[in-house]
Amino acid sequence: MKKSILGIFLCIVILLNMSIPVYAKSNLSALRSDKFLSLSEQDKQDTITAITNKVIKDLNITREIRIEFYSVPDWPEIASNTALPDTKWDTIRYNMSCFDNDTEAVYRNQDMGHFVVSVVAHEVRHTYQIEHLNDDTDYGAALRYARGTYSGYLTGMGDYYTNFIEEDANAFGSEYADKYLGKSNKTQIIANNGKVFDPVFYANTYPDVKNALGTDPQVLLNHYNTFGINENRKANSND
Repeated sequence: MKKSILGIFLCIVILLNMSIPVYAKSNLSALRSDKFLSLSEQDKQDTITAITNKVIKDLNITREIRIEFYSVPDWPEIASNTALPDTKWDTIRYNMSCFDNDTEAVYRNQDMGHFVVSVVAHEVRHTYQIEHLNDDTDYGAALRYARGTYSGYLTGMGDYYTNFIEEDANAFGSEYADKYLGKSNKTQIIANNGKVFDPVFYANTYPDVKNALGTDPQVLLNHYNTFGINENRKANSND
């Protein structure tokens, strides 16, 4: 009798293990070993979906989030979140064209695994912000104030990226990626004056430089070292 019960128990365990998607572990391994680009398109989407759901759970988000994928080459938007305070749910849309190469990751001075996780965590953080917009806390007050000035595309991308809403999402995305992957991002870029140089911030804050030189991190660093320091340009958002 005991052997029969044990046999049934073992069969159940085996069946449960078979029901667990095989890609769950291998994809995390691919992220940690920077082999995300070698995954199939479906595995990439499955990985992004899994990370999205994990961030939602970790942030205790109660709103329903829909996940959509599309592909538009050369379109600058990597991901977008349609969170609105007067709706029950919102949608996060991921442009898979931006995950087919490491162009954007290199631009941000990140490896591909860190880039993927940080982008996902960044977008989910926006939903968290919406849920806490009316909190009677300093965080809620900061969100309400920042939301009133969240018009970056009208006032300039520099204002957009230095707005608290974006800064909070960026910081959370980077920190979450470090924790999720069990490793830190690539070594920080240090300018000649000893300051940490953020090429993404620099390019978006100074469109004249971006339009003239593009987004290559080394080219932007050379510009900052040669001209930016003397022109009192900022090296990062905390400068």
